[in-house]
Amino acid sequence: VTLLLSTKGGAKLNGESECRYSVDNEMDINGMVPFLNTNSHTHSNIFTTLSSGEHTFYTACHDLAGNVAEAQTTIQLSADSGVPQIIRAYKDTTTQPPLFTIEANELSECRVSTDGPFAIFEEGNLMVKEGDKHQIGFTARVYWVRCMDGFGNINEVPTRISFLE
Repeated sequence: VTLLLSTKGGAKLNGESECRYSVDNEMDINGMVPFLNTNSHTHSNIFTTLSSGEHTFYTACHDLAGNVAEAQTTIQLSADSGVPQIIRAYKDTTTQPPLFTIEANELSECRVSTDGPFAIFEEGNLMVKEGDKHQIGFTARVYWVRCMDGFGNINEVPTRISFLE
């Protein structure tokens, strides 16, 4: 997550200032952490270890004349590093023709091949999403499936699903 702040006006009239941030509302500007990129009219800091949930950042900027501007912002962060898991696979015979159907543990897009494993996600045939199910015509005994969630997490190798009939 990148926290980006821009300033304008101030002693030099161009927004040049030093900005700092804190996650503690009671923190004095001198106790705050300087932005990684500051002393300009744009200021940024990259956070790589934030957990999912709500985060409030308190910022304060000061220019050469000692003018101070304060602000705060709150973000809601959703992080997901896990790949979708297939939790159920079956031949759906309630339709004609029957459908190869899978269910995943999270919202995802799934692709399938009956020709063998596929290395590039887009090379698989897109399965039709019907609610929490992904379906395609039942035409083979062996399927290779890969799913990708909304965060871009993809199974590294296709899951092989076999039917005995």
